Amino acid sequence: MSKLALKVNGKSHTVDVEPSTPLLYVLRNDLGLHGPRFGCGLAQCGACSVLLDGKEIRSCVTPVAAVSGKAITTLEGMPALYAKARGTFEQALRLAEEAGIDERFRPFIERRLESIDELGPGGGSAA
Repeated sequence: MSKLALKVNGKSHTVDVEPSTPLLYVLRNDLGLHGPRFGCGLAQCGACSVLLDGKEIRSCVTPVAAVSGKAITTLEGMPALYAKARGTFEQALRLAEEAGIDERFRPFIERRLESIDELGPGGGSAA
């Protein structure tokens, strides 16, 4: 076991795990995040996708040691990206597209953005 520093959705975490543990398992089991899902386990389906320093990766095949110290954004962190952009749905979706997020995730992102709009101005800044 090793203590690793992770920055997930803008928050710092320290986890005590085997360095070879898939990032997906750490996100779900240790940090309690349920946006990334287990699908195929082969990096083919995209259910486990997260952003690593703004680029889409498959967390099911990425060892947690490979991401230590880098910015990880899960589906739960998308509202913060929206708030950071301080813009419209279209701007937030453009950011997601520029980051290389698969088009299949658009409905999930739209639902998260709608929940931020329901909170009112600045509602997503605490996400």
